[in-house]
Amino acid sequence: DLNARRFSVNHQLQYNNGIGKNVRSVKTNAGFRELPMTDEVYEAFVRVLNNKANGREIFVDEDGKSYGDFLFLDSRDKVMVGYQWEKRFTHIIEKYNKMYKDELPKITPHMCRHTYCTRMATSGININTLKYLMGHSSIEVTADVYMHLGTENAEVELDRIKDELTRINKEAEKVVSMPRMA
Repeated sequence: DLNARRFSVNHQLQYNNGIGKNVRSVKTNAGFRELPMTDEVYEAFVRVLNNKANGREIFVDEDGKSYGDFLFLDSRDKVMVGYQWEKRFTHIIEKYNKMYKDELPKITPHMCRHTYCTRMATSGININTLKYLMGHSSIEVTADVYMHLGTENAEVELDRIKDELTRINKEAEKVVSMPRMA
């Protein structure tokens, strides 16, 4: 919904050997969610919609509902699935590594979820909000599987808390040293 700048996550397109492409419900109830779009995401969706070909593939989910008009299509105007994105990532990394001395490691689209989660966590987002955004049913999955924090993150957070306590103490000193009115 570009007008409301939101999108719904309610199904997933999968590729399974022997079955081919198919639409399935998300894994858990927590996976069903409506997410706000940042300005950057909104602008990206607008660009994709403006440049999109009209692929005609239609898929039916396990409940008989039809899905079509997908956003990301391959060179044959067929909907792209996960393994195709992984191939694109591999190609980009190979090309980069041929051009530059400092090589990139293997990066997959799923790794981007881990990076997003970690970066959001280090930005200070509320863990329950992050759990919702990730579509996880428990905070443990968000914190223990997707957030990759270490010593450097702990140092930054402790410095932030120390600075905040210093600010609070200075404010408290001002209040205590103020003359009382009779």
